[in-house]
Amino acid sequence: MKRKPISTAERKRVYEKFGGKCAYCGQPITYKEMQVEHMEPLALGGADSMENYMPACRICNHYKHTLTVEKFREQIGLL
Repeated sequence: MKRKPISTAERKRVYEKFGGKCAYCGQPITYKEMQVEHMEPLALGGADSMENYMPACRICNHYKHTLTVEKFREQIGLL
């Protein structure tokens, strides 16, 4: 599925959603470090929308990949 481009204004709104922290691990991230992540993966029917965008650190985005939030939490719990 082709991803919709995210504007600078949208990126700023995503960053501010969690006060400059990763939505998954809660660690502070800079605006430049932030990766816009899809809470419900596009591959599983998630939307390219502000409601589905989450600020993520590189590590969480990498490990979450196409997992649902629940599956991601299960995986993290195993570590």
